[in-house]
Amino acid sequence: MDNTPKPPEIKTYPFHPVANRFPMIEGDQFKAFCEDMRANGQREPILVWRAQIIDGRNRLAACETLGIEPWYDIKDDDYFENEERAIAYIISINIRRRHLTQGQLAALAAECAESFASAAKARQQATLKQNGTVSANLREREKPQLSANLREAEKGKATEKAAEAFGVSSRSVESAKKVKEKSPHLHAKVKAGKISVHAAVKEIEKTEKQKAEHAAAVDTYPADVQFKLKSSKYNPLIIRAKSIKEDGAALLKLAEGEMGAFIDINRLAASLEIVEAIVKAGRPHSACPYCRADRLDKKGCKACKSTGWVPKLIFDQAPPELKKGGAK
Repeated sequence: MDNTPKPPEIKTYPFHPVANRFPMIEGDQFKAFCEDMRANGQREPILVWRAQIIDGRNRLAACETLGIEPWYDIKDDDYFENEERAIAYIISINIRRRHLTQGQLAALAAECAESFASAAKARQQATLKQNGTVSANLREREKPQLSANLREAEKGKATEKAAEAFGVSSRSVESAKKVKEKSPHLHAKVKAGKISVHAAVKEIEKTEKQKAEHAAAVDTYPADVQFKLKSSKYNPLIIRAKSIKEDGAALLKLAEGEMGAFIDINRLAASLEIVEAIVKAGRPHSACPYCRADRLDKKGCKACKSTGWVPKLIFDQAPPELKKGGAK
């Protein structure tokens, strides 16, 4: 029987969702933080309001690592006037401790705008209920439109509040929200400080333009080939090849002037020809003549590599009886 004493259970509380928006310290920085706490104890209390930790997540993590009882400062429910005040406080103390770029601040503000909106909605509902006016004077058919109008108004106010709390413009927060909605990957990069909000927006606009151009190009193919093109991961190559060709033409024009004195025209032209030939050779020409008769079996088709279409070279090499009606 193991008589080894177990470490005491550490009382804890859930983290406030807005506090969780900010990254915790990790690695060597966290180790140093723990060593400091081991040597000097917990210098500041962990702040708890309405059964949630609003400040002190790293302190709690260090206490748990070291197996020591945390020092909590549990505030009364009326310590903050409302949830929005608490959110503003959490943001304020966190941005003071971190060296964040304008893009990171805008990305965090875009996330916290949702919390401001939810808090405002809850406050309004509580006020209406307290005053005994919840829908008492509203006809049933008026409720949906009124609710929609309130939601839109609160969205705008929430963005403004988040922008003010983080010290950025409402416009930058709106741009960050666009990035967050359309590309979580780019939003994560902005939040990590790897790219700016402006660069992320430009990347999204570029991708959307390429998709539109690709869709227009795909529409020129037969219906059976379009189906494969619209779902193929290789589709952007068609648009990319066009872009490379246009960029190459611009460079060739530049090379004719003094600014292009160091551009190797012959090498550039040869490279563009190679790119054009590679793309042309692999460009979809027809639905696969080998598996067209039974599309359910195309996963095992070596001729089209299970894509359902083939380039011109493979189509030309197919037996005549299989090629009937298959060419573009």
